[in-house]
Amino acid sequence: MKKTAVGCALLLAGALAGCGGGSSSPSTVTTTTVPVAQRTLVGQGTWQLTDSDTAIRTIGFPDIAGVPFTLGAAGTVDLTVDWTFRSNDIDVAIFPGSCNSTQLLNLVCGTTPIVQSLSTTAKPETLTRQLSAGSYTLVIASNVGNSAEAGTFAIFVTR
Repeated sequence: MKKTAVGCALLLAGALAGCGGGSSSPSTVTTTTVPVAQRTLVGQGTWQLTDSDTAIRTIGFPDIAGVPFTLGAAGTVDLTVDWTFRSNDIDVAIFPGSCNSTQLLNLVCGTTPIVQSLSTTAKPETLTRQLSAGSYTLVIASNVGNSAEAGTFAIFVTR
């Protein structure tokens, strides 16, 4: 029995010696900092549109407001367009290129938007889209209603 106790003690001492003893160096901890996405205001302002009947009689098309903006680097663009009267329906789109209202009516920025919202019930209208660096135009259009309309817009990019 004495031999067994001594044998167990030696075995235990040998096992513990392998678990620590001697010199050790501190372990290195690596931390990774994940960049936090930042939302930045690209542009904001006001706009006005005549009612669609008057615009069609005057210029042959529903009134349109073009708001050019530029992205210096790619990011997720989100924008909001709001207006006064719920009874009016406003539509929004983003077109490639930098165009004012006259250029948009003359199709300088083309006829195909990158993204659009044609909702008849949304107020405010919103859009979200990943875009590359470049020039774009927010289009506010189609004031389908009985009165002139005015409102605000805000364009943000998140990177």
